Amino acid sequence: MISARWAASSYRGRSAGLPQPTDRREEARFPFLGTHIANPNRIVDRDQGLDLEGVTAQLLLVPGHTTANLAVWIAEDRVLYSGDTVVSDYQPNLAAGAPPDWRRWLQSLERLASLGAEVLVPGHGRIFRGEEIATEIARIRASLLQALGSPFIGE
Repeated sequence: MISARWAASSYRGRSAGLPQPTDRREEARFPFLGTHIANPNRIVDRDQGLDLEGVTAQLLLVPGHTTANLAVWIAEDRVLYSGDTVVSDYQPNLAAGAPPDWRRWLQSLERLASLGAEVLVPGHGRIFRGEEIATEIARIRASLLQALGSPFIGE
């Protein structure tokens, strides 16, 4: 097993050169130390709260990019984990859906915007804080509205 002691000694004094192949095998295991894979044991088919040992996480259904997209809202910290409803700094993936899905995505964006998050952790990309959140949601909204208005899109 890899340990924190191994990691500290392995990286202490390392030159700028590439790690040895044996080091890379150990590095790959380090982020998952003490974890195990578990299959889902709960169906999420509606919004619901989870008690995470004193912290309440709200699971929110926010369809759009996919019909099963979820967001996690930690109200007491004002932190929103948006899943792929919000993606950072690149065009939304519209290939997985059609105009009805994009309309639902717009509704989901409005819902997330209404929460008043102070921190938004998107499904991909950098984290947003404060006014950056509204700016990024507006950018994605504009992309969806442009796609919906395109004469090349059929219903």
